[in-house]
Amino acid sequence: MPDAIKWATRFLGGFWLLDGLLQLQPKMFTPMFVGAVLIPTATAQPEPVRWFLTQGLHLWSTMPMLANLGVAMTQIGIGMALCIPRESWQRTGLWASIGWSLFVWTFGEGLGSVLLPGQSLLTGLPGSALLYAGFSVLIVTYQRNHFTRTLRRGISVLWAVGAGYQARPLFWKAHFLSEMLRKVAATPSPKWVTSPIYLVAHWVNHAPVVANMLLVSIMLVMALWTAASRRPTWRMVLASSVILSTFWWIGMDFGVLGGVGTDPNTAPLFLMAIVTWYWHDSAEARSSQDALMFPTAILAPKAAPAPLQQKVR
Repeated sequence: MPDAIKWATRFLGGFWLLDGLLQLQPKMFTPMFVGAVLIPTATAQPEPVRWFLTQGLHLWSTMPMLANLGVAMTQIGIGMALCIPRESWQRTGLWASIGWSLFVWTFGEGLGSVLLPGQSLLTGLPGSALLYAGFSVLIVTYQRNHFTRTLRRGISVLWAVGAGYQARPLFWKAHFLSEMLRKVAATPSPKWVTSPIYLVAHWVNHAPVVANMLLVSIMLVMALWTAASRRPTWRMVLASSVILSTFWWIGMDFGVLGGVGTDPNTAPLFLMAIVTWYWHDSAEARSSQDALMFPTAILAPKAAPAPLQQKVR
């Protein structure tokens, strides 16, 4: 297994460990978690999805402390399995990551809120748990050419979907985008986190069309750039880092603050996928170049000379 895949597996395990530890925060064992996270996720959904999520919410409410502890231990267990440097443990952890991610994406994130009108890549679309699942599938089914090709397409599609969602009529309306950012800033977070978000929201309120056009253009350019690139470059990684770091701060308030944050949100996972693609592809390019410079025939050991025949008397 290439080093890039090994480290990506460990980083994925690190994210799961962080999620499990976040689930052990004191506020997670109080009604605040249900009221601030689970109920808003369920009630904002379309009717069929709302009913489905409400049933899960009722089940959680019957034993909230035990349910929360079970979620935390499950995520910590997955993280530990992925961080142990043994292939059997990591494969088990990856399969568990796939199943648990889809469960969390459905019940905890409300299908990543992809059915809601006001969701955007800026605020965490399509849900971090879906990226956990997709990345786990790519690693557990790893094949060199398939991995690179699929990861590149997935990154391009995610940028394109973000641009498509951002281009919907709702985001061009006055005050909508700025109010969305103000709601992000209103979550319990330190002042150094929320103050820049309020400043951006104030600017967006005065120029909503320009702001949304900028967001759509950035995502569309990144989608086309990724789709047109056979190999990622450090410039692409740098641009992605700047964009996603900005999204992580302004649109997601880092995801883990305030006492009821359950995960770092989508941006870090998205960036990890881009960095893994770059690292993996760069290593493959170096290997191919070395193979051309030092062919196997040259590096192969010479055959031992045949034993000398005995002299004929």
